[in-house]
Amino acid sequence: MFTAVERDIGHGTQAERVLSQRAYSGLADTRLRWAGGGYDVNAYLGFSYIEGDSLAMLAQQRSSRRFFQRPDANYVRVNPGLTSMSGYTAGLNHSKMSGSWLWDVDFTAESPGYEINDVGRLGGTDDITQSTNLRYRETQRGRYLHNWELGVSQYAGWNFGGVNTYSGFEVFSNQTHKNFLRSWFEVGFNMPATSDDLTRGGPLMRVYNNRSVKGGLQSRSGARTGWSFSSGASSSPDGSHSFELDGALTLRPGTRVELSLTPSYRRSENARQYVTTRDNGPAAAYGSRYIFAHVDQIQYSLRFRLNVALTPNLTFETYAEPFAASGLYHSYGELGARLDRDLRTYGTQGTSITAPDSVGARTVHDGAASFALASNDFNLRSFRSNAVMRWEWRPGCTLFVVWQQDRAAQRTSGMTVKPGALWDALSADGTQVIALKASYWLPLSFR
Repeated sequence: MFTAVERDIGHGTQAERVLSQRAYSGLADTRLRWAGGGYDVNAYLGFSYIEGDSLAMLAQQRSSRRFFQRPDANYVRVNPGLTSMSGYTAGLNHSKMSGSWLWDVDFTAESPGYEINDVGRLGGTDDITQSTNLRYRETQRGRYLHNWELGVSQYAGWNFGGVNTYSGFEVFSNQTHKNFLRSWFEVGFNMPATSDDLTRGGPLMRVYNNRSVKGGLQSRSGARTGWSFSSGASSSPDGSHSFELDGALTLRPGTRVELSLTPSYRRSENARQYVTTRDNGPAAAYGSRYIFAHVDQIQYSLRFRLNVALTPNLTFETYAEPFAASGLYHSYGELGARLDRDLRTYGTQGTSITAPDSVGARTVHDGAASFALASNDFNLRSFRSNAVMRWEWRPGCTLFVVWQQDRAAQRTSGMTVKPGALWDALSADGTQVIALKASYWLPLSFR
């Protein structure tokens, strides 16, 4: 597969120039199976090449996908005069897919200069990953279970500088009970590692280990009334923790109606939430202050779907999701030195920080230096919906009527969101769009 894209990038600086960027990418893959499909090997190799104005290439180098400006990265550097960039991706997977014992071994790589966002989606580069998965499954019906599976997986990642950015393992199980209910459970442990993006283009920073546990229960497939429930929690020695609840209910009162509700709840505290970067920092942190905070977050959402087929030719489909979330920031601090794991918390070690003022801003004093930190608290509500009527009044002739809503609002900072905010989202300001689309089939023939 090969793709070529050319696009213009507008920049509102320096004589309002329009910058042109050209992009080329390609990928080849292969798959080999043997022993009746019981074993599988898959490999792929791809490339990318982009070229354009130096300002466009500078933005690519400094983007969050790369952070070439990292001061302690000795294998990448920002080049202001660069006008082209190339990269590659590669992967190899080997699997056993039959029998009671199953396994997978995976290796992938994305070089720092790899870029395919013109034709796809790429969240980050500069990654080398490895993972293995070993599991045992029992498909013979037993005394208590119809079937079950137990396995363990291991994973790790590095950047092209050889820094171990993550590693861990997970134990998991899946089972189908005698009443055809299905359940799953997993326990994970992430080892201490080193982050190359936590400081958003700053130096490397060590991170603590993390423990997690998750589980769920689901009704039998094919039931007219279906439901599922899952929950999970995680914690880390730095004070980060999370808790989540998810549910789903699907009702099919007849062959023409389907209704589903999917509520979710999240509560977490992230002790290493990046806030901003300031000058006049310690020499051990390359002269900058990389500022972090604890953020307490709560999130509620409720997805709703209703599908009705009045006749084979007249249907209604509705999707709606009210959403509410809040985040409260506290316990600000900065990275004291490259590869530190703990923060230099403001209010200790010769520093002080004021209480939030009327708009949530704080002032930090560190010796003769002082600087202000704006409020980062948020309290958001949103409501998005999409309703579609489809009417095929004659074969090949169809009318669509679409009603879309996109509403959002933000309340005063410092407030924790409550479940009732989901209903408040319905009355928030926003946009409403009604669209009509019709297609008409002309019975024309040409001989």
